[in-house]
Amino acid sequence: MLQPPFNQKTIDLFNRYQTSGVFHPYTCGNCSGVSLKINSEHLYCKECDYTQDKIHMLPTEEQLTSQEQIIKTFLIKGEIKDD
Repeated sequence: MLQPPFNQKTIDLFNRYQTSGVFHPYTCGNCSGVSLKINSEHLYCKECDYTQDKIHMLPTEEQLTSQEQIIKTFLIKGEIKDD
């Protein structure tokens, strides 16, 4: 589990995680389906005042890259439809 203050490497990895499409993103506890943003102090919702102070799970950069490559391979082979 990661806790603040979040360093730039964690912020960059979190942003990549949120937009990768590989994993379900962290979302707001109040606003249905709104993905959380990050700064050095917490995760936050851009639509309301919701904040979260912990990142419960974040893959390493290598794990995220590996999963992205697997998904791309299936997309190229046509085994997954990219809607």
